[in-house]
Amino acid sequence: MSWHRIVDCMGRSNGAGGRQDAREVAPQRLEAAEGFGVPAAAQARRSLSKPRLDRPGPGIEAAAGKGGPRRAAGGRPGDGSENGLRLPGGTLIVGRHPRMLELFRQVGRIAPRHVTVLICGETGTGKELVARALHELSDRGGGPFVAINCAALPGSLIENELFGHQRGSYTGATQTNRGLVESATGGTLFMDEVSSIPLELQGRLLRVLEERSVRRLGDSLERPVDVRVVAATNRPLEQLVERGLFRQDLFHRLHVVRLRLPTLRRRSSDIPLLAEFFLARLHRQFGEAKQLSAAASRSLMVHPFPGNVRELLNLIESSYHLSEESVIYPSHLEPGLQASPGADGSETQPSDSLYDRLCSGRADFWKDVRSPFLARDLNRRQVRRIIALGLAEVGGNYRRLVPLFRLPDRDYHRFLAFLSHHRCKLDFRRFRS
Repeated sequence: MSWHRIVDCMGRSNGAGGRQDAREVAPQRLEAAEGFGVPAAAQARRSLSKPRLDRPGPGIEAAAGKGGPRRAAGGRPGDGSENGLRLPGGTLIVGRHPRMLELFRQVGRIAPRHVTVLICGETGTGKELVARALHELSDRGGGPFVAINCAALPGSLIENELFGHQRGSYTGATQTNRGLVESATGGTLFMDEVSSIPLELQGRLLRVLEERSVRRLGDSLERPVDVRVVAATNRPLEQLVERGLFRQDLFHRLHVVRLRLPTLRRRSSDIPLLAEFFLARLHRQFGEAKQLSAAASRSLMVHPFPGNVRELLNLIESSYHLSEESVIYPSHLEPGLQASPGADGSETQPSDSLYDRLCSGRADFWKDVRSPFLARDLNRRQVRRIIALGLAEVGGNYRRLVPLFRLPDRDYHRFLAFLSHHRCKLDFRRFRS
């Protein structure tokens, strides 16, 4: 089982056939899954005002906006709505960013097909959750979902865990072990960090994929298995193949369909959504309701988050416990932001302060940003942070950034020319929702 599951990944439905008090339903709908979140507070408010709709058959219930929960567009598994998808088992996969909506559509198309899937993404992006979605949205959803983290076990243990052994096959083998491949028969085997499987064992895994059979250690009998394999990796398998560390034939067998998970920094518009969910979850756990200030939210949106959603969760939890007030300010986030790899907290505060002054008209961009930058009193990272804070505010629209900084419209092209010439212009797409 993946060691990095950071939050309870199953938000179970009540399963009741009749109506239930909305106040009893709401807490159940606030559960989340690794790598994703849901605007829990808003969703809970909707639950208190409207009865929960029963899930229509095997379809997906999507978390919607003003209309409350509803069936996804067209009623097809994998379709997205305003806030995300609800899987048959109750898990919520949430994201409003177009990259996430496209991922939802891909999952919906692929899940019913009995094909091997390779999920690629950085650590903390939610690979196991996507694997579970593929399982639950298929006709195997009623079968077992068996997960193994290949990086957490040495080669000898991986062989035993995957393929099993017969009693007496080695010293200490006092009973027969079926192995995870056999245990997943009728369901899905999820192999996280598949790149960590030793080269000498990759041939056995290839045989499982090709022959749909497995032979236990110490046994001569080939046992048929009916299992769907979903693999995940945060390393480029193509490069491992070129270096002779991963079998090319196994790579092609795993790479029937590839799903690429976006990093949190590439869907930064989802950060407030996730932060709101984590705070609602902490409220339920500890009884204190807290929210992010506007400045704190902007600080999160421009942070690179190399650890993706896992890092965001840790940061929210830390700031929640550090704050003695009902509002979390940037000062509560700074310890976590400074500890993050690649973060330089010493530059955060002056940039944020200057940004606030620009937006309030107490500072002039040309006088207080351009001139100090040319005089080397401000560095490029600080200017970029000011721009990033503004783009986060206006949804990535550079033209709207001009009035935000209290500049006249005629300065628009001069403003862009300055940013481009001094390499301070950022990709607007990462701030688009």
